Amino acid sequence: MIPVDAQIWREADVRRDGIAIDPVVAGMDERGAGLKLVVVDASRRNPFERRFRGLSIGLALITAPEGTLVIYGAAPGKVARDDDGDRSLFVTELVRQIRSPGATAEDIFSRTRIGVARASNGQRVPAVFSSLAEDVDLAASTAPTRQSMR
Repeated sequence: MIPVDAQIWREADVRRDGIAIDPVVAGMDERGAGLKLVVVDASRRNPFERRFRGLSIGLALITAPEGTLVIYGAAPGKVARDDDGDRSLFVTELVRQIRSPGATAEDIFSRTRIGVARASNGQRVPAVFSSLAEDVDLAASTAPTRQSMR
């Protein structure tokens, strides 16, 4: 993750100013979070790629511990076009699906993936990764603990 005000001119600047998602998720797990929901809406082409030696397109998979549900704005290794306007198609669909009564977290993420794929005529297909052992109702007042997920 790169802060919006980061000054990126070299690959070393990314290591200095960037924040890797894997350690953030691992930290959540180490602190006992039984449920870790990760939304990665970072599917644009790397704006710094011309400045760097190596060329990478799209996101890499997150190393996610048990009890994690991840949705990516585009499939890993893919990028989305920049013509979504003020709010991305992905965010618009995710917000719509979150408002669905009675849907589990996996339902919401899966329906978001399907909705974005349909709205983009298959040009953009978000990816969903789950290592949940139970259904998670986001409308419930308490999230599961590590104990309840075992």
